[in-house]
Amino acid sequence: KGNMYYTLDEANEFYNVDYKNKNTSEDVKFSYSTEQLRQGEVKVSIYDIKYEGYNDKWKISYKAKNSDWKTVNDLSFIATTDGEYIIRLINQNGDIVGENTINISVSTIKRINSTLANETDKSKMTSKNPVIPQGFRAVDTDDAKWKYTDETETIVEGWNDGLVIEDDIGNQFVWVPCTMGTSTDVVTYSKNYSYPSNYSASDLNTANALDTTTVEGTNYSAIPVRENQQIFDYGGFYVARYEAGLPTETLEQSEELNNVYTEIPVSKYGSKLWNYIDFSHSYVAAEKMINNPSKYGKNKSGLITGTQWDTIMKWYEKNNIPVLKTNQNWGTYKDLGYNINGLYFIAYNSSSWINGNIEHISNSGTSYYHASGLNINGYKKNIADLGGNLFEWTAANYSGVCVLRGGYSPYNTSDYPSSFRHNLGKTYTIENLGFRVVLYIQDEPQKEYVTDGLVAYYDAENNTGTGHSFTTTTWKDLSGNNNDATLYGFNNTAESGWHSNYLAFDRVDDYATGALNTNGDITVEFIANKKDNNNATMVMFNNWREDASKPSLQIWTTGRWKFYRMLIPPNSTSSYQERVFKTIDNSTYPMCAYTITKGNNTIKIFNNNDLLSSSTDSSFIERFNITDVNFTIGKWHNSNSYFSNQNVYAMRVYNRALTEDEIHQNYEIDKVRFNIQE
Repeated sequence: KGNMYYTLDEANEFYNVDYKNKNTSEDVKFSYSTEQLRQGEVKVSIYDIKYEGYNDKWKISYKAKNSDWKTVNDLSFIATTDGEYIIRLINQNGDIVGENTINISVSTIKRINSTLANETDKSKMTSKNPVIPQGFRAVDTDDAKWKYTDETETIVEGWNDGLVIEDDIGNQFVWVPCTMGTSTDVVTYSKNYSYPSNYSASDLNTANALDTTTVEGTNYSAIPVRENQQIFDYGGFYVARYEAGLPTETLEQSEELNNVYTEIPVSKYGSKLWNYIDFSHSYVAAEKMINNPSKYGKNKSGLITGTQWDTIMKWYEKNNIPVLKTNQNWGTYKDLGYNINGLYFIAYNSSSWINGNIEHISNSGTSYYHASGLNINGYKKNIADLGGNLFEWTAANYSGVCVLRGGYSPYNTSDYPSSFRHNLGKTYTIENLGFRVVLYIQDEPQKEYVTDGLVAYYDAENNTGTGHSFTTTTWKDLSGNNNDATLYGFNNTAESGWHSNYLAFDRVDDYATGALNTNGDITVEFIANKKDNNNATMVMFNNWREDASKPSLQIWTTGRWKFYRMLIPPNSTSSYQERVFKTIDNSTYPMCAYTITKGNNTIKIFNNNDLLSSSTDSSFIERFNITDVNFTIGKWHNSNSYFSNQNVYAMRVYNRALTEDEIHQNYEIDKVRFNIQE
């Protein structure tokens, strides 16, 4: 598995150059190789110099056409332009002993996505045509080749085989093809709760659903945004090829190393494992790995999530790679035989690393942990050690308990296969705990919600303001205005209560209430999924029947139809007036973002970013003037009727009418975070 070839200009060919020393007529021979670092950069290396009086203190001078001579003290240089290069070989005395001309092409890799991600046509980036992010180059392996198979240059030969990329210091990542929708060719990016676990069935929908953390300073909403955005844009994600390793050979694993979280992990073959690390420090270390704008642009890294791990497992199964207790036959486990040549330490006796050869006999008494990637039987789709060796922390944390994946070496495949979910308290630091990094392709600045005029913001993912709770009865207002909502009737079950990123209402007695102030104009953004066709109120602001002086705003369902309804109290000549501004088919929009704006003498209705209706009826709008607002989510306001069977993801309320561009900005974030299907 260490037999790797860089993607070169002519399939890794090496060139021999023979010529006479122009001063002595002696034969001088040397070889050179070209290594494509990235589009526009080729490294030229001189080696195997044969010359009378050979020594190891050679220099070379080189020049491209119409450029100046440059001298380097080693035997390589970076070519950045196409064309002829003159190379002079210089001995330790400064004498030019030979000269020759070679042709270099710095752009011969015919891959449209060899450029930086933000210079690439996203429409051509798919699961079968992966983007190569800034700061990385393509690396061919025996199993996965970076070359096109078609004249249209839209399908890479090794797209489903575990394509490898590498940065300039040797960190390697592997491409995992997947989709946010459905496809016959690739797996859907999602969790799979059927994989084996030591959680009870009732816990699976809580503990394993969550892919956020309580690490101080975490931007909770950014986690699914960056996680999902690259699936939308590129059709897959990159996972570290290796378990996280220690950044330098001088470091030894120990309990004290857990505090060295300023170090940056590596993903390299043969690295000492970064074990003895707790959840919080592994999370912080993973975030630090790819975080250098001058090298990687806007690309970032993070701790692998439960969804990413499950997606890899589904990818394996789709390609007939076993991952279950009943069939897994690969990895570093007690019941499997394997050979190690390199660094290892003995399980339960890990005082130091040993460099040597080990032949582990199946079911023998001694088990071993090995440096990254040493067990050839631990590779699947070019990813090393997802089965056995170390348990790996994932970004799934609830109430101080975190989810581990992948099993570890002193146990059998039937105990902890690669798909297994295990859990430990997030402060544990023992020998068998490590972690793995994922790469987040970000070719644009992190999108943020509009905050101007925001008076209330309820987000099911960060429902406490400092993270997620599965039991809180107060839904924190994240706008900073302390307009918290209160929950009633919820049972903390799958049908009634908090999930990782939504609140489930059971249509029996669940609802939430709150109050806020606007200045008469208003925007309401409500992201929800109505789960049946019963008559119900999804959300209601004020109830004219309770207070005839206040106008009402309501998102309502009748059968399979959803519609927006506004009511104003009676004036001196008429009873209350009602406007049904738009009706939509519930079966067409199982989940969507509902938006209502009132301002500038106009009321507008949006559904999934589409403008459905616009009204300038001044006789109605002038009296639809909301200031003091009481609202209820899940039933008729101040009436125990028309309860709703729905999942609510978020609600934002503004004291002004957002522009269409601002509505689009918010919707694009919601679409990615909550996987809204258009």
